[in-house]
Amino acid sequence: MTGVPVILMQQSAYGMLMVRPDSPLRDPRELAGKTIGVRSYSQTTGVWLRGQLNEQFGLDLSALRWVTFEASHVDGYVDPPSCTRAPDGATLAGMLRAGEIDAAAGLEPAEYPDLRTLMPNAVAVEEEWIAASGIRPLNHTLVLRSDLLAEHTWLGDELFDMVGAAKQRVGSGPPDGVEQIRPSVEVLARYAFEQGVTERVLTIEELYSTG
Repeated sequence: MTGVPVILMQQSAYGMLMVRPDSPLRDPRELAGKTIGVRSYSQTTGVWLRGQLNEQFGLDLSALRWVTFEASHVDGYVDPPSCTRAPDGATLAGMLRAGEIDAAAGLEPAEYPDLRTLMPNAVAVEEEWIAASGIRPLNHTLVLRSDLLAEHTWLGDELFDMVGAAKQRVGSGPPDGVEQIRPSVEVLARYAFEQGVTERVLTIEELYSTG
């Protein structure tokens, strides 16, 4: 697959880190020694969350335990020893409600009004990290099959222009492009390597077509 440098989705990692309303946890540093549930350890939201918590709060990632619900989102990747697989039929929200995990990463607050974000002002705290770092996390970008791009060399630019025009029409954010997304992709690539998700730091040039 080859990436086309247009952003399809961005989410707040902190805004999707949920706990039970009666949880004593309110500061990310209190997560040390706790168990967090996440769909997959290599899921983009989890990679961003771990990296940001480490950089902004100094949280020791080796002190966290994880429960995963899906196989790795990266071919050939094996979860680290700090991970255990949830029982068959278990759900992220269900285990959190039952107190079987201390927090859950990747839950949409609007869909779970009985839960709360770990940090009461989660989005504002994340905006402080964004302002200080200059990095706004991205989750999904467009991709196409590399064999199609090799056969139709115009395809990447055509898709880039089409999606860009559509986003401009609905006013959904600033223009995209390799240089625009480079800072976020490079930080995400570094986080993925530091967390053992990738064997090396991938470069934006090998991941994306021009645009």
